[in-house]
Amino acid sequence: MRFLLLLFPLLACRRDPAPPAFDATLLNGTYRKLYETAGEQNLWCTYYHDTCALDNRYRFEASGAFTVVDAGIPCTLPEERGGAWRLKGDSLQLPDGAYRVLRLDAQELRLEALRQRNGFRMQVAVGYRRE
Repeated sequence: MRFLLLLFPLLACRRDPAPPAFDATLLNGTYRKLYETAGEQNLWCTYYHDTCALDNRYRFEASGAFTVVDAGIPCTLPEERGGAWRLKGDSLQLPDGAYRVLRLDAQELRLEALRQRNGFRMQVAVGYRRE
């Protein structure tokens, strides 16, 4: 019985597991965005984006830079977007904020973030497939 009493404090203190560490080399490559949602609302559609933007590609370089490549239907004013990225643990830092990485493997990148839009806090999810 005394043994159990001594062991109880060790069992009672539970540590939260560390977030998974994703390998940054897996991020290097070109991706096509599959979806973007806020709550239950689909944001990856022509209501929110120009048709020409829906086929853009997202290129992540080993140097820590990323660019949005105008692909498919050309945009009249091409989006020259990009910037720096940084992956630490399960957090991917992009110019528009930090995202939690849900999945990163040879085929897919899935992200989520809590964002403030129009005065409301909402869960945003974004999914990409590697080309």
